[in-house]
Amino acid sequence: MTDHDNQRSSEEIEKDIHQSRERLDSTLNEIEERFSPQQLLNTSYDYLRHGGANEFVANLGTTIKQNPLPFLVTTAGWAG
Repeated sequence: MTDHDNQRSSEEIEKDIHQSRERLDSTLNEIEERFSPQQLLNTSYDYLRHGGANEFVANLGTTIKQNPLPFLVTTAGWAG
């Protein structure tokens, strides 16, 4: 085989570029849908509706108990 046989044709390269662009476009559309304001609101609402708020408060309480100094410094910063 010569070097010329190992090289791809311009048509093959263009086809690969076109396929890559289509995949990228599809991925970007999917990301846009997932992070739309309406989708974020729906996800947040579902999370809170199914007990996510309770879990958040419990985790926050545990974190404050285990790390009181950062909490106090942050609180003092907000108050000041």
